Amino acid sequence: MKEDLFSLVLLATLPSVVVGGTVFIMLKKYFDAENRKRTIEFRLKNARTTLPLRLQAYERMILLLERLNFNSLLLRIKEPGMSAVALHHLLVENIRAEFEHNLSQQIYLGHDTWVSIVNSKEDLIKKIHQSYAMVGQEASSLDLSKKIVELFMEDETQLMLKAQLMIKREAADLLS
Repeated sequence: MKEDLFSLVLLATLPSVVVGGTVFIMLKKYFDAENRKRTIEFRLKNARTTLPLRLQAYERMILLLERLNFNSLLLRIKEPGMSAVALHHLLVENIRAEFEHNLSQQIYLGHDTWVSIVNSKEDLIKKIHQSYAMVGQEASSLDLSKKIVELFMEDETQLMLKAQLMIKREAADLLS
């Protein structure tokens, strides 16, 4: 009798356990799929918002590096009859101002790319300081300019070009 009662209870509950398990598995799969779908939609919406901002940041960083190019700096800053002291001061001041103006763009760049930009800026300032130390305070701006150009011609690392290439590569990777 106990075996009949147990068998009867088992026969009565087994189908509901199977149906309940099947419903649970189906609901779990449905909710997992919906969650994945929402995640994908969020990422697409986020990409539509951040992609233009990131591309703009790459453009601004390329422009920054072009503006920090010594020849560009010299054309914007140098005035006839300027002393080496004045040119040295204005070069460093302009480099720092240009850099600080674009500082916020780093959030859109990869770490290595940003470090490359910072290093190229620091390298430029270092070369300007070295050149100024070599020509002295009594020199003309022309003497300082020539010395800076000499240092750049001797330099094989060309950090600014490397930084530009990193920016271009990162932008291309973003678009592919």
